[in-house]
Amino acid sequence: MSYLKELEELSQMNMANEDYNYAQRMIMVEMIQEKIIEEKSSDDYFIRFFEDVIKKEIDFDFKSVLSQGVYKSASEEAEACINVFPRLSEMKSNRSVLSWLVTALKYTDQLVLHYIQNVLNINPIKHNDHGVERSMYIQINTSEYSAHVAGSLLNNLYEQRNKLEHRYIKDPKNEDKKILLNPDFGKARKKIQSSFPKALLSFKKAYKEHYE
Repeated sequence: MSYLKELEELSQMNMANEDYNYAQRMIMVEMIQEKIIEEKSSDDYFIRFFEDVIKKEIDFDFKSVLSQGVYKSASEEAEACINVFPRLSEMKSNRSVLSWLVTALKYTDQLVLHYIQNVLNINPIKHNDHGVERSMYIQINTSEYSAHVAGSLLNNLYEQRNKLEHRYIKDPKNEDKKILLNPDFGKARKKIQSSFPKALLSFKKAYKEHYE
């Protein structure tokens, strides 16, 4: 019997074990389920990260369409995100949110650039008011492109990153002085957990439509 099968049977047996009360059984089941998720996780960090975020199988072979270098780079960013928070659902409302978000955007930047240059067959256009990365999000945020949902959401997440990173504002009591804001990490966490899965699903849809 495989280790995974043993874990699944142990989970079922535990729920039927009346030696423990319901709350105790649920705690043990949750611990076993975490082990099951770990066992099912892919060794490929690109896939492991993607599937954890969208909470379902990736169902598209990105490795077959991205260059080896791009896939490797994205996989390294995915691994870095997992090292910060093993699962998106486990993201905490602390300063590590910024580290995770910066790295996650680097992961998606690989998908954005490939989408623009290899799927749409156009060149990235620098926006007058924004840097290269954000310009790409804005560029694909138009209804004529399949990944426009991702473009809109990533643009908003980039703005969220800026709010976490750039925290100086004018002192309302003295305009010649600055004050340092304490970021709302809880609000950022909720926004990430809501928006990032939708962004990846948007990319998956756009890639599948083009390549399959």
